Amino acid sequence: MKDLDMKDTINFYETLDSKIIPNFGLDDLDEFPIPVENQEHIPLSIKEIGGIYNSFSENIQKRILESELIKISGYPQLYFSKKSTPEEPKVTTILEDRLYENAIVPSYIENYEEYPYEREIHLYQLPEDIPEVVRKIITTQGFIHELGHVLFDHFYGLDSELKYNDELKNRKELLEIFEDLTENLPAISNYSSVYRDENGKYKNLGDDKYSTGIREEFCETLAAYKLGFVYSSDKKRQLDPFYDRPKVKEFIENFLDAELLVDESE
Repeated sequence: MKDLDMKDTINFYETLDSKIIPNFGLDDLDEFPIPVENQEHIPLSIKEIGGIYNSFSENIQKRILESELIKISGYPQLYFSKKSTPEEPKVTTILEDRLYENAIVPSYIENYEEYPYEREIHLYQLPEDIPEVVRKIITTQGFIHELGHVLFDHFYGLDSELKYNDELKNRKELLEIFEDLTENLPAISNYSSVYRDENGKYKNLGDDKYSTGIREEFCETLAAYKLGFVYSSDKKRQLDPFYDRPKVKEFIENFLDAELLVDESE
């Protein structure tokens, strides 16, 4: 559970040269198409949130807009609690109940149960004693991570497929490809290592293992790809996330290029 402590992540972000931190804020952003609520809790401006969105291709923007992502909402500070287990992380807003001082929850994706399965991205306020630039990096990484969930949560059933490398693949098939590419590699980030066992394999966290570890690894990998850095105990990986996994990088690029095909015949 130590990997839920963001202390070392924060320290790493503080050491980053400002030249390698992506500036996703775009001056020509006229209007962000997704509602943002409770902006006062979010360390990023609307322009910066929109800039991250605009940094994706038109294909991905289209997939995001068609995904039933109804809004992005700011929330007060949230932490992993002392009641957390590797199988079931718990959260708390009470400082005394924190698992660690920096067991911060930066973001979360809420999927509503009722059709048409609308979803909402939560971005959480961060402690003011964290430097502003670090708060922005943490929230940017979290936002990209949750967009990864959005892309796969929309692409959920056998009634939708991606045209991936000129072949049609459903969600399960693509996650199996990603599992095969990553199973024998270390977790890309300290956070996604929470979902590996003592032998480095994906933990079996229920009947649908694709709802946990592999998806978390995918989202962390997507964020590392977009940012160009990642916090890992492997110092070489920190500024070169894909040095030992070129095929994983290729998978992400192909996934981002793939066209979503939805069967609307029913």
